[in-house]
Formats: sequence, C-alpha cells, structure tokens
Amino acid sequence: MLTNKILVAPLFKYLDIHSYYFYRLLMKNIYIYNGMIHTSSYLSNYKYYNNIFRKLNNKNTIIQFVGNNYKDLYKCIRYINIFKFREINFNLGCSSKSAKRCNYGIYLMNNYNLIINCLNSIKEASNIDVIISIKHRLGLYNISYDYLLDFVGNISLYTSCKKFIIHARNILKNNYSTYFNLNKTILDYEIVYKLKKDLSHLNIILNGNIKNLFDINKHLSYVDGVMIGRGIYFNPLFLVAIKNYILNKNYINNYDIENFNQNLFFNKNKISKYIIFIFYNLYNYIVLQKKKNINLYNIIKHIIYIFNNIKNASIFRNRILRSINYFNSFNNYLDFIYFIFKDFI
Repeated sequence: MLTNKILVAPLFKYLDIHSYYFYRLLMKNIYIYNGMIHTSSYLSNYKYYNNIFRKLNNKNTIIQFVGNNYKDLYKCIRYINIFKFREINFNLGCSSKSAKRCNYGIYLMNNYNLIINCLNSIKEASNIDVIISIKHRLGLYNISYDYLLDFVGNISLYTSCKKFIIHARNILKNNYSTYFNLNKTILDYEIVYKLKKDLSHLNIILNGNIKNLFDINKHLSYVDGVMIGRGIYFNPLFLVAIKNYILNKNYINNYDIENFNQNLFFNKNKISKYIIFIFYNLYNYIVLQKKKNINLYNIIKHIIYIFNNIKNASIFRNRILRSINYFNSFNNYLDFIYFIFKDFI
C-alpha cells in the first residue's frame, strides 16, 4: 500500500499531539514519526512521556529514541511495550552541538559495535512483532558510497533492523546550525537509489527536501518509500495532494503544483466546503483542549500554515491568531469560522 510508503518525518520541537490531530484530519492514516526522545530524558520523566503516549494513535505513530547507552535503551523499550507501538526508530541523524558533545545521533555512525548493541537491545526488550528501524544520514563530513554500503550492510547483517530511513545529506564539519546543515550540504539522491539497487532485500526510505508529488513519484521508482518533514509542516495541504495521489496514482497527471492549495481552498472565490469542514473539526478539537486548560496558541501555531500559498493568507493568519483572545465569545463553530473567513463565505 502507498500509505506505508509516505511518512512524516520526526521534526524535533515542531511536532506534538496537536499537529498529529491536524495531520490526521487532513489524511487519516498517515504514518508519523515522533520527535526524538533521549533515553536519559525518558527515564527521568517517563510518567510525563507515558501520559503523552496514551493520547497518541500508536498504530500509526512511530516512536524514536536517541542515545548511546544500550542498557538505558533496553529499559526504555521495556517501559513503552504497553503502548504497542508498531515500530521503534533509533536516531543516527541528529547533528546538534549537544549530540557531538554527548556522542549520540550522527556521531555514532562510526561506532558499529555500539549501534549494533543498541539495536539488539531494542529487539531483546521489545514486543515480538515490532519493526526496528534507524534514521541516519549518508555519513559524517564526506560522502562515500563504499562507506554507506558498508554501514547499512553491516547493520542489517548483525541486527534485526531491515528498515533504513536515509536523509540524503552529510553534515558540515564543526557547524551545528540546522539551517546550514539543511541548506548548505549537497543532496545526493542517486547514492540512495544505488544502495537500494545493491541491497534490494532491505527497506530503503529516502528523506530530504521532498516538496511535491513529482518528487514523490520519481523517488518511489527507485526506493521503497519517502519521508517528508518541513514540506508537510509548512504546507499541510500537501497531505491532501498526497491522499489524492494514494487513492489514484494517475492523479499526478492533473496535479497543478502552482495552484493546488488555491483551488482546494476556494470555490468561485468563496471558501470551499472542504475547508469549512476542516475548521469545523478544528473548532471542536480546540473546545475540547480548552477544557483541559491547554494554551490555545500551542494548537493554532500549527494550523496557521494551512494558509500557505493561497491568496489573502496574511488576513487569515492574522484572524486566526486573534481568535485566541475572542474564543470565549464564540457560541459555536459558526462564530469561529465567520470570524476567520468573513467576507469569503
């Protein structure tokens, strides 16, 4: 199924239970990878994390851990078994200064033995049928196909990990800026295509700057799946295009990248019934969360990106942010929708 081939990346400090709800409102069965959790953080605050896990759709949410202590990793997995996550992901891609200092994330990629011990600990501690995967980059500072082939080949040989999510970049030496490591490094999709060809028995997922259906369609000709992060977060209506693509792969022939959001949002210059339906559900969700004393901004901050690439976006963003202050005066969803879209409905 194509649903299993298109995944939402674990954007650290971006994704939370509110964005999960929002994404699944747009595309019900999308697979979302949880932002990485350090093993020491989980063990120190497991009650806090477990309270979050109880609210997740664990069937379609994949948990991700980061760290370098396989004994701690074993303890973490034993704790979370009750939630029956379908997949556990081990992060080998984080390139932050903290990751460098504490030796985790991408800085483990040259330590085969430790990675193998960590993955085997996950297997030993987890439920029998859980999928074990890793998310990593092409390497540290240099790109070498021989290194990548050796890395993936050895990990798959000595562990039960057969799923590799590959961010098709390396990192800059002694530069810990997320911006520079995303925008000033070279994307090399071809090296991942070649890896899948040479290790065809493994599940190879491609990650990195995938922004439209044409990208997805091209990559799926070479690899088993794609993972998309910022392309969805900053343009959530992309999920609707993906849903249409999954339902009808030929849909890409009529996909208008320039006007998709605009056509979805408006019908003869009026807000479409689909968008009204989305905001009706969002209103009900916000009301429910408000009863739990949730800060409404923590919900709204995800929703505002639904206005990207449409006309009057700045007007709608301003209104939905202002709605936080007026929410108590709304009698029902009609007041909420009218406040945001008046003059357009």
